[in-house]
Amino acid sequence: MLWREFVQTETIRAPQLSPGVPARHERMMVAAPAPQTPAEEEIHCYIALRDLLLDSVNKDPTAENLSRLAVANDSVTTCLQPLRSPYQAQYLSEPEAARERERCVGVAIRIAQLRRQSTAPN
Repeated sequence: MLWREFVQTETIRAPQLSPGVPARHERMMVAAPAPQTPAEEEIHCYIALRDLLLDSVNKDPTAENLSRLAVANDSVTTCLQPLRSPYQAQYLSEPEAARERERCVGVAIRIAQLRRQSTAPN
């Protein structure tokens, strides 16, 4: 299913960055207007994959799952860097990119927390 079809048919809740975070800090993903370029669609797919991996890590924080999430988060971070001409059309709008960059920072913090917990002596 393409991102365009997904956002037109479903509303989903982004996974929590950390269990116990008050509901007011949760972000609700709403059906946004369909991306207009294939590049935007691809970036949204990377973001969705990262969010699925985050949900998986929150359920089962193994070292392997944490590594997968870290790679996915780094990929999303790279996709959100401002591009220079002639690639500017292959980029999310700045408000959306800024919001996603904030989420990338939050995910990186969550990864660090889970890694510390997994290496802490019991």
